[in-house]
Amino acid sequence: MLHKIREQVNNYKTFYKRVEDNASIVRENLLKNKYSVFEESESIIKVKEENTCRCVGIDSGFFNETLTGMDFVYVKTAGSYFNYQNGKIKKYKKILNRPKKELYFAKNILQKDEVHKFVSIARIREELELARLSITDTNPDFLLIDGPVLPQPVDRPSNNSKLYPDYKLMVEEFVKLYDLAKSNNVVIVGCVEDSRATSFLDLIENKHDRINDTLFLNLVLQKKEGLSFFKTFATESNIINQDLKEFGNYEFFASYMKLNEDYPLRVESPTKQFNKIRNTIGFLAGQLRDYCFPTPLIDADKQAKLNNSEVETIKCIIEKEFMKIGIKKLRRERRI
Repeated sequence: MLHKIREQVNNYKTFYKRVEDNASIVRENLLKNKYSVFEESESIIKVKEENTCRCVGIDSGFFNETLTGMDFVYVKTAGSYFNYQNGKIKKYKKILNRPKKELYFAKNILQKDEVHKFVSIARIREELELARLSITDTNPDFLLIDGPVLPQPVDRPSNNSKLYPDYKLMVEEFVKLYDLAKSNNVVIVGCVEDSRATSFLDLIENKHDRINDTLFLNLVLQKKEGLSFFKTFATESNIINQDLKEFGNYEFFASYMKLNEDYPLRVESPTKQFNKIRNTIGFLAGQLRDYCFPTPLIDADKQAKLNNSEVETIKCIIEKEFMKIGIKKLRRERRI
């Protein structure tokens, strides 16, 4: 086993060396602005920290379980408000005194590939509801979301799925958030903690089988540098774009920023306030040496995190009550 692991590591080292060489060429091309795929005049831009801002971060924790013929998900949602003045916290508050807790039961029998979609739709709708509340409650400059700022193809059920009506409601709630933010001059920013995207590599037609944008751009960008913003729909599934077009014309943009010793962070937004986003996220996400993520989202995550006791208590209550009417856990969960 150890021999096989070492063999794979050595193979990857050889492959990674070729990627490093390619990354050097791509950086030179970016500095010379040779790729005409970006929204800004410079392809690589220095990050200047903007340390005065009012920001909200929204996040959720969840767990789901499948009983025989039944699926449910428990969602715990929280938000944090930070008002920074010259780099210092002038005001902090929780959006809710206590995180909101909701339990969703699937209305229909779900196929195995639908369970993830059911869970994601329920979780995202809870986050979107709290995001709208936070805008009316705190009037921030920035609304930060943990994850993408638009529905993802992996979460979209087929048009004839019984989950499709719930998906459509989720899309409508995204649109409500975009419109509310725009009318209140709030900049929405999605921060994708561990992005698997290959949008940038697709855009410059430089595909690598075992490398995503984050790994590749870690070799391209230097500390306190950001990639110019680019349109996300230029490379990604148009099916979500078509779903959103029913409600209006919306544009979405993405960038990557390397702010410290960590990998570059992917950020997304439905607005063109690129410098404002880059410099504010540069301040909020670059405060730690080896972890790149905005402080308001770190705080919201701590509030929404589920502990083992909470999970076991909810599971125990649900299983006990449903066992009274003959609903059991799956066989594989009952093996001795």
